[in-house]
Amino acid sequence: MPKERKVIKYIGIDWGEKRIGLAAADNETWMAVPLAIVYSFDELLEFLAMEEPDQLVVGMPYTMAGHKGATAERVDGFVKMLQASTPYNVVTADERLSSGAVDSLYFEKNSPEERDAIAAMLILQGYIDGLDKGIKKEEKKWPSL
Repeated sequence: MPKERKVIKYIGIDWGEKRIGLAAADNETWMAVPLAIVYSFDELLEFLAMEEPDQLVVGMPYTMAGHKGATAERVDGFVKMLQASTPYNVVTADERLSSGAVDSLYFEKNSPEERDAIAAMLILQGYIDGLDKGIKKEEKKWPSL
């Protein structure tokens, strides 16, 4: 009998001083989707308590040269607050190009709230795409003509 696999829930976080974009994914679909926006740390904690994720993935805004600037230092503080305030595993993921990617995905001007949730989705998708998922990849056999 096959071993039952535990569903692992990921929440992606795009931190901002005005609002926090959120996205979700799991280890069954491996597909991140924009989820919500919260406007304070307390709202975020309430949201996380309802969602009960296994892992939080926070976007880290490195400079294009790969260094941490002033904003990244504030995100570090946010990550430390999350680690002290929640039981969840917290990791960071590079978000350098997420804003540009959001803009390239949509022709219409999105609201800042939509952009933040979509940025969280891209951060989370990038993170889970980089995971070793333990899925055996089989070579596709194409029929010959």
